[in-house]
Amino acid sequence: MNDGSLLVARVAPDSLGETLEWLGSDEPPFQPVDPLDFLSSAEIVAVYELYRTQYLRIDDRLNIGMPEALLEYNRWVIVVDRSGNVLAFSCYKTTRHGLKLGLEGHSEARPQRAGGLRRSLRRRRASCCRARARGAAGCG
Repeated sequence: MNDGSLLVARVAPDSLGETLEWLGSDEPPFQPVDPLDFLSSAEIVAVYELYRTQYLRIDDRLNIGMPEALLEYNRWVIVVDRSGNVLAFSCYKTTRHGLKLGLEGHSEARPQRAGGLRRSLRRRRASCCRARARGAAGCG
């Protein structure tokens, strides 16, 4: 598990596949990113807008007021199309027990493509819950 630095994986929707074993690794597709560079990127603006759009529908009290608060999460998966447009995202905190899912969101423009991330994350979460029930560590 990483030392608390910010890791970002930029992936295409078709590269998610069935297994997300790489999610718990510090290896590629994850790349270390300077948090200040991440905050000034067009990606964080797109992610923040997706977040606001998705979570305002649920409850306006869930909406954080500024993108900087998203840096609470130090591992990011950003699904991008061929043009670099953000389709979906998920972010996590690393804990001593593994990863803890923080937020996720997807673009309404292409929900069928971005939905693959959500399905993969649900499978990953379900497999972690089964592993935890058997006494295995590694899922947060």
